[in-house]
Amino acid sequence: MSGTPFANCRHQEKWPVYAAYRLAGYVNYHAAQLSGLSTSTSQYRESVIRQLLSERWPALLP
Repeated sequence: MSGTPFANCRHQEKWPVYAAYRLAGYVNYHAAQLSGLSTSTSQYRESVIRQLLSERWPALLP
């Protein structure tokens, strides 16, 4: 996952699982619980991703 917003995260094996739940439509809280991540950690990482999206692909955000 180098070169991604997840590059320096701990528990790198859990982030693909988290991403799959989010892409399947689960809200942050449930995706974090199901993938074994803390809600605060997933909220922070989501803010990093939103920032990246707003800079590079703003049309993808509501």
